[in-house]
Amino acid sequence: MKVCSLMGDLCQCNYRIRLGENGEWYPISRLSRNR
Repeated sequence: MKVCSLMGDLCQCNYRIRLGENGEWYPISRLSRNR
């Protein structure tokens, strides 16, 4: 399973990313909608 970084392209990533601050996993689709 690959992981995307906040600095990477969220649009191209269909996986989840981990926030270093909270250390929780968030779905990329959710972050994309927030944009």
